[in-house]
Amino acid sequence: SLAHDEEAATLVAYKVASHSIVSLQVVGQGVDSARGAILTLSSGLQEAGTYIVAVPRTLLQSGTYAVRLIAGGVTLEQPIEIRR
Repeated sequence: SLAHDEEAATLVAYKVASHSIVSLQVVGQGVDSARGAILTLSSGLQEAGTYIVAVPRTLLQSGTYAVRLIAGGVTLEQPIEIRR
């Protein structure tokens, strides 16, 4: 979800299909940013289910990032825009 005011949290929801080791990270986007992880939102063994995690926007500069989910041998990325 994208929040339009500075007080509201940006939320990321994801679903884990089976008991898996999960890594959820914010990574840099664009020419000037490294593609490495900037911030780890969740890491470790998780049961099957749906999870919601807040992105702490105060730790990130305004710009475009990607949220990277790695679970069960699958990697997914979704772009997000942070505005401060």
